[in-house]
Amino acid sequence: MRWCTVDELASKLTFPEGYTLDLLSESDVPYVTRALEQWFPELVVGSESRHLSEDFYYRNVQLAGDAEERDTIGLVLRFEGTIVGLMMLTKDAAGQSITSRIGALAPDHRKGAVGFLGVLLLEAAARTMGAAVAYSIVTMKTKHQQVIAERYGFQIVGIMPAWDISMVEPGRPKRVFEAIYAKVYAPESEWHFPAPEAMTKRTRELWDFLFPQRS
Repeated sequence: MRWCTVDELASKLTFPEGYTLDLLSESDVPYVTRALEQWFPELVVGSESRHLSEDFYYRNVQLAGDAEERDTIGLVLRFEGTIVGLMMLTKDAAGQSITSRIGALAPDHRKGAVGFLGVLLLEAAARTMGAAVAYSIVTMKTKHQQVIAERYGFQIVGIMPAWDISMVEPGRPKRVFEAIYAKVYAPESEWHFPAPEAMTKRTRELWDFLFPQRS
């Protein structure tokens, strides 16, 4: 499962006037790290704080023009040439899955259709690359991203307690809960459903709640 091109992604979406999509490049990295710090001050702690380090991108992310394919890419959204958004995608080629861990928009660009581009990009990448399933890890600090995920057919499949650290208020880092959303593209003929006897009572209760049609 290889990364699709930005042109392939862009061809499947309609961007509001003035917006364009690019693959993160080496020259973009310093600007992106500074911008993220301004857009999301809470990123200064926790696992996602790595996105504030230029070295993280140079070591771990496939940048525009790289000859070697890596498992993580960054997509940058520009408005009239200026970067106003970033979305990081990670693929698991062996498992045929793609995951969105972080998406960020400049505050002035979070309204209207632009706010929906993240989930649409994830879905377009999954379909174009032939992924069997796409995952999105969503904040529980507000409902907004949950609403968007559900609107486009992603299903909540779990809540990760104390998953990460976030600066919930200035000077107050706390461990936060985050929701996992999934959308399966593989046909049901490829699914293996667990036997009831393979689940504990509590697991079966959760199964029945998440997949009542398979109870």
